[in-house]
Amino acid sequence: MAKYIDADIIRDHFNADLSRRPKSFLDDMLMAVVNRVIDNAPAANVVEVVRCKDCRWSVDINGGPVYRCYGFECIEVDADNYCCWGERKDE
Repeated sequence: MAKYIDADIIRDHFNADLSRRPKSFLDDMLMAVVNRVIDNAPAANVVEVVRCKDCRWSVDINGGPVYRCYGFECIEVDADNYCCWGERKDE
């Protein structure tokens, strides 16, 4: 199964690891290589999903894990479900 990452978080973690130890003359070169590898990695064709708990069409009906989706025939859904019509509440 493919694994999708956030390139900026990888860079941040790498920089944090480098900053925890004494500076080496190779650090800049190593960071340049890491940046080049990340920048040249193929981008995945993915979209961020909107979970039912974050969707503008759903309503929390019991203060818990079950939501009611008013976008589609008033069905009950789990909080972590998602569909292709999901729209984030704050949009």
